[in-house]
Amino acid sequence: MATAVERVAQAGVKQEAAREQLIAVQTLNLLRDNLRTCYRKEGVNHIARCKDFADAYMAALKKHKDAPTGI
Repeated sequence: MATAVERVAQAGVKQEAAREQLIAVQTLNLLRDNLRTCYRKEGVNHIARCKDFADAYMAALKKHKDAPTGI
């Protein structure tokens, strides 16, 4: 049986994991919005001019999918 102190510690760990996951999701949203804006702004030249945005988004997405949720 877990003591009250252990339960509080476990709840803190879960909250921290949830907070980190929300930060990662918001980061992905910002990167995707930047990529979408670049695509719309650059038009037919988006492949060459938005490559850095696309690479950053794909790297962050892969990192997020490979990370354990911890919740």
